Amino acid sequence: MSPLTDLLRGLQKKKEKLAWSAQADEAFERIKQAMASAVRSAFYHPGQPLALHTDASNTAIGAALSQRHADDDWTPLGFFSQKLSPTQQRYSTYDRELLAIFEAIKYFQRILEGRSFTIMTDHRPLSFALEQKSDKFSPRQSRQLDFISRFDAKIVYTPGDENPVADALSRIDAITMPTTLNSGPNQRGTAEGRTTNTSPRQGETQASRRRPKRPEAIPTRESTPTGFRHGSHTLSHPSGRATVKRVALLYFWPSMSKDIVRWAKQCVPCQQSKVHRHNRAELGNFVTPDGRFDHVHIDIVKMPLHQGFQNCLTMIDRYTRWPQAIPIGDMSAQTVAKAFFHGWISFFGTPLTITTDQGAQFEGKLLAQLCKLVGAKHVPHQPVPSSGK
Repeated sequence: MSPLTDLLRGLQKKKEKLAWSAQADEAFERIKQAMASAVRSAFYHPGQPLALHTDASNTAIGAALSQRHADDDWTPLGFFSQKLSPTQQRYSTYDRELLAIFEAIKYFQRILEGRSFTIMTDHRPLSFALEQKSDKFSPRQSRQLDFISRFDAKIVYTPGDENPVADALSRIDAITMPTTLNSGPNQRGTAEGRTTNTSPRQGETQASRRRPKRPEAIPTRESTPTGFRHGSHTLSHPSGRATVKRVALLYFWPSMSKDIVRWAKQCVPCQQSKVHRHNRAELGNFVTPDGRFDHVHIDIVKMPLHQGFQNCLTMIDRYTRWPQAIPIGDMSAQTVAKAFFHGWISFFGTPLTITTDQGAQFEGKLLAQLCKLVGAKHVPHQPVPSSGK
């Protein structure tokens, strides 16, 4: 680009009229073409090295995926830019730079999967992130680093002045609409009540006027803001005690531990996904069968109504764990016996032992007659006690 701009730089002389010529016009058009071709995205070429340049500012994150071609020049394949939310804007520099890498890999995931690439960042501590112990990271950092480690990537530090593309993408301009203040009676009364007397009071000095006064009594806050309460728990949904430790770093109020533990127990996602009570089944003794399809277990599972079928006869061989499921319209003994004969015996032969629960369809005379006819032994299974469920 520099040889193209030499002619135009020569025209920038002080106190002289700009002498525009045909050569200057040609150089200007060539500069425009060079700039247009420089930012044009290229297609991916297998076998060429990939580089992901990332950067983060206080308000946005950006990234550029580039590839080195035969002329030893980096050509962009795509660009990514995203504005940070108010919560993300309060992240530390480390977290914002890590978020930029995380979101950029998610954006270019289809190109980066199964390929080796280099991540260029201007934040040096991130170059050691994948080599550090996981107990030093927060739950959010662990989740993001775990996602990054699934790719064949290497994080390399590069100075900020060598990463201008990602730096520019991370500094997107946010259009903010001006807010019109309501000139109601409250605002007018406040403006009229202001005094214009700026003379110092007796006994004050210039230093004392700048020093903020300490209030005589700190006003008590009846409740912590909703965003602070949810932000301390909903990030990774820790236990009540872990939430107490996180909140205690910044806040305190009487009976804080009791209030936080009670509030954490009322979290609906925790109640739906966490297992608070682990039941232990009683130890049983199962005789191992000698051959395949010698011992079969039968049960009926109720399913949603679909095409006239609402039940499913499930059968599984104890030796091979081979399952078989047949939809049935009702749970009568005749229907169950017919489905078992056509769905199991006709395929795998007659079993030596059949184990079922004590349902009415299995305890009837029809299944007993079928077992007697094929020479199988029917073993009804005893109900499982509540302590073993």
